[in-house]
Amino acid sequence: ARTASALEAVESAIFEAGGSATIAPLNLTETDSIARLGAAIGERWPALDIMVLNAAMLGQLSAVPAIDVKEMAQVLTLNISAQAALIAAFDPMLRKSKRARVIGLTSSVARKPRAYWGLY
Repeated sequence: ARTASALEAVESAIFEAGGSATIAPLNLTETDSIARLGAAIGERWPALDIMVLNAAMLGQLSAVPAIDVKEMAQVLTLNISAQAALIAAFDPMLRKSKRARVIGLTSSVARKPRAYWGLY
């Protein structure tokens, strides 16, 4: 989810289905937030069995010469830097798991380029 209210809706649905969840709204483009999240979760649980890297943004579709530099920085931070920060923050917990897995989701664009998707 991209908003706290949407996260709360997911959390409620999980509880209603009999599960448990803990939400932690944060901005993944702020790598300090990721480090704090890793530390907080590490205090609560000793190990992490699975981490799914799924956060990304497309950015404005445009020709490469028209890409906005500020938007490019935001896209690169979320799509690349945040993923590396997540792995670094949770690496100690993943290493404590007997069967840790990190799953990185992506799209087909890397294998099948599309016009005006240069930023992504």
